[in-house]
Amino acid sequence: YVQNILNIFIILVFRVFKGHHIEEIKKSEANVATVFFEESAVRLLHKSALRLGFSYTNEDVQYLSLQLISNRFEPLPEEEIDSVIVEQLLSRVSAALNINFASDQKLEEQLKNHIPPMIYRLRTNNKTENPFTLQIKNEFSLTFNVIWVVLSEYERELGLSFNEDEIAFLTMYFQAAIERARLNRKILIVCQMGIATSELLINRIKNVLPSLDSFEVASVPELEQMTLEDYDMIISTIKIDIPKKEVILVSPFLTKEDIERIKHSNSLPASENKVLEFVRAHHLMKFVTKDLIYVNTNFSSKEELIDQVGERLIQKNYVSPSFRQTVLEREELGGTDLPSGTAVPHGNSTYVNKTIIVVVKNKKKFKWNKYYVDLIFLICIAKQDTFQTRNILSDIYNIIDNNEHLKQLRDSTTNEMLYRRIGSD
Repeated sequence: YVQNILNIFIILVFRVFKGHHIEEIKKSEANVATVFFEESAVRLLHKSALRLGFSYTNEDVQYLSLQLISNRFEPLPEEEIDSVIVEQLLSRVSAALNINFASDQKLEEQLKNHIPPMIYRLRTNNKTENPFTLQIKNEFSLTFNVIWVVLSEYERELGLSFNEDEIAFLTMYFQAAIERARLNRKILIVCQMGIATSELLINRIKNVLPSLDSFEVASVPELEQMTLEDYDMIISTIKIDIPKKEVILVSPFLTKEDIERIKHSNSLPASENKVLEFVRAHHLMKFVTKDLIYVNTNFSSKEELIDQVGERLIQKNYVSPSFRQTVLEREELGGTDLPSGTAVPHGNSTYVNKTIIVVVKNKKKFKWNKYYVDLIFLICIAKQDTFQTRNILSDIYNIIDNNEHLKQLRDSTTNEMLYRRIGSD
């Protein structure tokens, strides 16, 4: 139907552009339903007319509106549940990310415009691809997964399953709101050797600064082409002088003294101190137990791992039996594996009785979705602990982003050793 209307519309616009209009079409009686289609036809033709410079007639409008009706187009349903979900989503994501979005009217308006058609698309299995999904998952993985965990609570109520493309769209809105609130700072890393040295430095700095910060890398020659006023903090491995900007000089290996200089920099707002505290506080450890750490297992597929670990969680009453299926369904909608050889699967919090994070270190890497993994963090967050979501995920991503910490976990030979290393700085 969509393809047919598109063909009809293109031909109609082409003919009208050439001066050929629809003639003597029988006008139907106006009612509430037909008014919607006539208004829709006017909007379509008006936008085309503005762009292409032609004029159209009432008969052209009437013809297009009848085609919309014939091809079973219909107005999107306006349900009260949509506005309720927007309010609840704002509240739950605010709690989970520890950021108050209540005063951001632009975000609320964007969500009210986006969520009703999103629900309609999902209910009718009309998949809309987001070309930036992979990039968003990698760059804003914390925000992306927090939103997915929160939204999973509404799947049963709405009778649908969210997919990663739709979550990526929502992540873009929330990430823009975070930037408007200036809760994420833009940090520039200047390295004499450029990219190679900077990767190590960025990974170490991520363990010191909040996960919402964004990083860019530049070599000294690139500085002349950049607008340095856009950056909240500049960290450099070589001595450089930038007027009206504090430059924090550090070693490429980031010593303890360097870390202290970054923490006490004037570029770091006092309001961020609390955030720094929770990054170092290891909230993750509150929800990890030694008896649910698996070392040197022989899993060969994600299905096998989710089935066996899920069975153990059911036996211990951490989750209800339906939880396993929601984890598998979540994986079908988009893999949770990462290039670092790790995976962070999670299921619907509705079926979690008590929050627990299961850690699995497999003997050998096996293909999860796109990548081969050997370290898995199975996330089970109960509804009453949603406000802990950001803290937990932030700790997990701080581990995942640190190659040295990952190596220590992979070298662990007992669950006691792995438990100790998860909690170490």
